[in-house]
Amino acid sequence: MPKCTKCDREVVLLVNRVAEVHFYDLTLDGDCPSYEETSFETFGQGDFRCPQCQELLFSDLNAALAFLKEVPDATKP
Repeated sequence: MPKCTKCDREVVLLVNRVAEVHFYDLTLDGDCPSYEETSFETFGQGDFRCPQCQELLFSDLNAALAFLKEVPDATKP
């Protein structure tokens, strides 16, 4: 099982943080606001972090996958 290079704990998954922008239509239902999501945009594949210490481990999907598969040539960002 791979270990985090920052906190040295065993890692079974990585946290993938991805930036998204959501668009909503705002209407009124009587006096209450009502929001309906109309679309969203995702920016890139995000980054991959240790679930224990939350430190950034990878910014590349292939490197993150290689790390989880314990391939020795997985590189840091």
